[in-house]
Parts: sequence; structure tokens; C-alpha cells
Amino acid sequence: AIKSHNTYLKRINAGNYYLTSMLDSYFSLLEHTLVLLLPFIKGISLANINLETYIGNNWKEKYKIVFPLNTDKEALRLLERLDKIKEDYRNPLTHGYFQKNGHSFYVHMKNLGAIPMSLTKTKQNLKFHFGGLGHYTYIEICKCFDDCDIYFADNELTKYGMSYIKSSLSIAFDTQSCKKYQSAMKSLKHFDKFIKLMTHEHERAMNMDW
Repeated sequence: AIKSHNTYLKRINAGNYYLTSMLDSYFSLLEHTLVLLLPFIKGISLANINLETYIGNNWKEKYKIVFPLNTDKEALRLLERLDKIKEDYRNPLTHGYFQKNGHSFYVHMKNLGAIPMSLTKTKQNLKFHFGGLGHYTYIEICKCFDDCDIYFADNELTKYGMSYIKSSLSIAFDTQSCKKYQSAMKSLKHFDKFIKLMTHEHERAMNMDW
């Protein structure tokens, strides 16, 4: 039992060591994905979106454009979880290990040294807790990212776009291409045939097989 527990702890510790890289990689992927999904989102007209401005937006602003948060409660819950992880972990880890609004302090205790402490101020009082950054464990962060991936892959609004993104085909943002993508979004089976056709055409173009 001890050997099994030690193996588990080693895996958790290894995950914690790579946490910063994982957070940077995932949020970078999320920003990229939210751009590539645009041509496949029904109800969004690219003619009304300044693509350059959209690309320059942060991931949260992009997310709010892609998903109708006033009606999609699961998308809203995911956004809140992702935002909590970003604010409590990713931002402090990449900006000097400081949290916003004075939430990062070290209390020096005799014979112990500097102990990390977070302060949260409300209108009534001042709350504190020990334990460093955030309240999520490494496993909970991974679970959030997995839930987000599953949601993007299964959601009616994004599942076609995710299938196309995973095919590694280039994505065009002109009006004609967007109409072509969305006209193929009748079913996943029909869309899979469309992806195979596009892959075949792409391979012919690369081989100059006219």
C-alpha cells in the first residue's frame, strides 16, 4: 500500500512540476481554437466581425463571442472554472508569482520561515488562508481542461469545427468558404465525408496533381 501511495505521490508531484508549462500550453491552445472555430459557428457572421480585432482579444472575450452564455449554462460554468484557474494560477506563475489586488503575502514565523498567505477583502471583513496559490489541485485542473475538451467536441455549436480543426486542414475565413463549411454541417457522418474530400483535394494540390 505504501509503495502504491508513493507512486501516486510521485505522479502528482511530477504534474505539479510541469503545471506552469501545462497552463501556458492549454490557454494558448484555447485562444487558437476559439479563432479557428469562428467559420463553423452558425449565427455568427464574419462580415460583422473585425477578424484582426477578434484575434487580438483575450481568450475570455473570444469565448463570450463563440458561446451564448445567457442560455448555455454549461459553457458559463466552464468559463468560470477556467477563469478561476487563469487568475489563481496561470497569471501569478507567469507574472512574478504575484496575485492581483494584494492577494500575495508571506508571513514570517519564528522557526518556520516565510509562509505563503492569501488575503481577501470584503466590505465587512478581511479573510485569509494559508497554502499559496489558488484552491484547485493538479488533478482538478486537469479535470477542468478535460471537461472543456469534451464539451467543445460534443457541443452542437462547436463539434463540426473541432472535427475540422483536428483534421489539420487549413481553415479559410472568407464568406464563400464559411458557406461551404456550414452547408456540410448536416450531420457528423456527412461532415466526415466533406473532410475526406477536402483532404483529398489538399493532397492533390500539394502533389500538383491537376
